Amino acid sequence: MTYEYPLVFFTVLGQLAAGIALLICLTGLQKHPAEERRAWIVSLATLAVAGVSAFFHLQSFGATPFALSNVGSSWLSREILLGAIFFVLIALRVWNVLKAGTNWLVGIVGVIFVLVMSQIYAQNAVAPLWHSWGPILSFLGTMLLLGGTAVLALAPDAWERPAVVAGVSSALVGGLFALSMPIFWVGGVLSPLNPVLLGTFATATICVTLTQMTCFAAGGVLTAFGVPGKRMLAQIGFVIILVGAVVGRMLFYAANIRLGG
Repeated sequence: MTYEYPLVFFTVLGQLAAGIALLICLTGLQKHPAEERRAWIVSLATLAVAGVSAFFHLQSFGATPFALSNVGSSWLSREILLGAIFFVLIALRVWNVLKAGTNWLVGIVGVIFVLVMSQIYAQNAVAPLWHSWGPILSFLGTMLLLGGTAVLALAPDAWERPAVVAGVSSALVGGLFALSMPIFWVGGVLSPLNPVLLGTFATATICVTLTQMTCFAAGGVLTAFGVPGKRMLAQIGFVIILVGAVVGRMLFYAANIRLGG
C-alpha cells in the first residue's frame, strides 16, 4: 500500500481552500471585512501550498505545460485548469480587484474544482475501492468540514448566530460525508483483488477510521467551546480536525489496490 504524500496534501489543502471560499459566502463573512480578508489570504496560501505539493507528485516541472493539453478528455487536465482559475480568482479577491459581490462566483468555482478532483478517482475502473460515489462524497465532505471549522476559527468574536450555525452545520454534515468512504469500500472488497492486501487494508481501515473519528470529535468539541470569543480553542480544534483529514486521506490512497495487482 502506498500513501502518495504529495497528493494527500494537495487534495486535503485544495479542499480546505475551496471550503473557506464557500463558507465565506454561506456565513456572510463579508460583513466583517478584516476577518473576510484574512480568510481569503488563508485560502490563497493554502491553495499555493497545495499546488507545490502537486508539483512534487509530477516529479518533473517540465511536464507541467503538457498537463493542460487534454482538457477535453482528461479529468487531470481539468483539475489543473480549474485549480489555476480558482487560484487567480482568490488572488483577485485578496487584492480587492474582485469585490464582495463576486464571493459566490469564487465559492462555486471552488466547489467545481473539488468535484473535478474527485472524478479522477471515481472514474478509475481499475481501482475498485475508488470506483464509486465514495470519492465524490468524501471530498465534498472534507471541503465542508475543513471550510466550516476554518471559518469558525477565523471568525470575529461577536459573530452573528446565523453565521455560527451555518459554519457548525457545514462542519457536521461535512464530517459525516468525510467518514463515508469505508461504506463504499464494501462493494470493492467483493472484486477479485489480492486477498493479502485486502486483509491488511481492512485492519488499517478500522484503526485509521477510529483515529479519524476521534480527531473529528475532539476537534469539534474544542471548536464548539471556542466559538464565540475563545478563538484559540477554535483554532486548536481546527488543527486537530485537519490532522484527522490528513490521516483519513492517507487511508484513501492506500485503497489504490488495482485489479490484477
